[in-house]
Amino acid sequence: MRLSQNAVFALFATGCLAALLAGASSKAGGAPLGTALRIIKGAGTGLLWPSGIAVDPAGNIYVGNDGSLAGKLDTITVYAQSASGDAAPIRTISGALARPGGIALDAAGGLYVASSGTSGGGTSEGPGAILVFDKAAHGDAVPARTITSGILKPKGLAFGPHGDLYVANYGAIVSAQNSITVYGPGAKGQSAPIRTISGPHTTLDTPLGLTVDSHGFVYVVNSGRVNLGIDSIIIFAPNANGDAKPARIITGSQSALDTPQSIAVDGDGYAYVSNLVDSDVTVYAPGASGNALPVRTIGGSDAGLGAYVEGVALDARGQLYVVNRSQRVTEDPSWVSVFATR
Repeated sequence: MRLSQNAVFALFATGCLAALLAGASSKAGGAPLGTALRIIKGAGTGLLWPSGIAVDPAGNIYVGNDGSLAGKLDTITVYAQSASGDAAPIRTISGALARPGGIALDAAGGLYVASSGTSGGGTSEGPGAILVFDKAAHGDAVPARTITSGILKPKGLAFGPHGDLYVANYGAIVSAQNSITVYGPGAKGQSAPIRTISGPHTTLDTPLGLTVDSHGFVYVVNSGRVNLGIDSIIIFAPNANGDAKPARIITGSQSALDTPQSIAVDGDGYAYVSNLVDSDVTVYAPGASGNALPVRTIGGSDAGLGAYVEGVALDARGQLYVVNRSQRVTEDPSWVSVFATR
């Protein structure tokens, strides 16, 4: 049985997903990395049920907030490099957003947002779109352009080494195919994808996050347990297209994956994956495959992560940014934790 779109959103919003997915999970990997270097948290931060996160070359932090779940505006809040504690955003973008998920920045500083609902209403209806905002966008900003061709319930976003945009589409939530669509620089409106990865051999199953490494390999996290499937990380070869088989798959009881949401890969090839229900981040060695153990785990009381762990991102210094949600949308705060990885 697959959950309906509204049921999945309701479970996330009310904190019931943990109960639905509860079960034994072994964290057999290496020792925790320790406490956060700093935490952005407080009433003045504007963080409200956040999900996606990105960091620009200057260290500014961009966070997508699904405020509509609390009857408020959906926003992108932007923080200065050194933000800590109850830091106010240096900018807030609210225009045209509807259930913002993954976010990414292009080489010129343009902001791309996976908006999975209907613009202006903050609802979960409609196929969604990729909204592109200018570098200096602020307030009730109008997107400079949108990308709609091939987009269906977009979740994760990432740029490849040549400037192509990769989008993880969770089509199965509306009884369509899951897919990864790829767009050339400057794509807009009905610009067709230059490639589409989709089909039974891809093993795409609730693809919520993705990233692309410096060599062009595409890493996708499948949160399969949401629909009684299998949690996994699948890695596609550069230029994969159509019903392509992954070059590698990480899955199994030793992998410690538990409803993975987001992934980031550093310059050495280590993959950092957020696990929603287990409230941790598991780290995998370069080239890991099969039922691979994580080499490190960020979790436990020292890490101070939230009930739900969402987006992850790495900055130019190798610091890891982790988005944390509380169990309740309005009663408890959300926050961003920053960890050293070296």
